[in-house]
Amino acid sequence: MELQAMIDRANEIKDLYRAHNEEAGEKRWEAAQYVQGLVSDVGDLNKLMMGHEGHRVIEGLDEKIEHEVVDCLWAVLVIANELNINLEEAFPRQMEALHKRITG
Repeated sequence: MELQAMIDRANEIKDLYRAHNEEAGEKRWEAAQYVQGLVSDVGDLNKLMMGHEGHRVIEGLDEKIEHEVVDCLWAVLVIANELNINLEEAFPRQMEALHKRITG
C-alpha cells in the first residue's frame, strides 16, 4: 500500500470514529487528543515488547504487537493530517536533515 493510500485510509477511519463519537455525545478529538492516544498506544506497545523480550507471558503476542504498531502508525498519520503536515514532502526532507546531522 502506498503512503497516500495509507493516509487516505487512516483519515477514513478517523472520520468513522468521529461520527461514532459524535453520535455517542462525546467531544470531538483534535490533534492533542490523537497525540494522547498515541502515547497510550506506545505504552501498550512497550508492555508487549516486554513479552517479546521474555519478561512477560502474553498470549497472541505477535498479533497484539502488530495491532499496536499499526495503531501508532494510524495515530501519526492522523496527527500529521490534523496539523496539515504533508508527510510525502516532510519525511524525505527530515530524513535528509537527520542524515546530514549524523554524517556531518
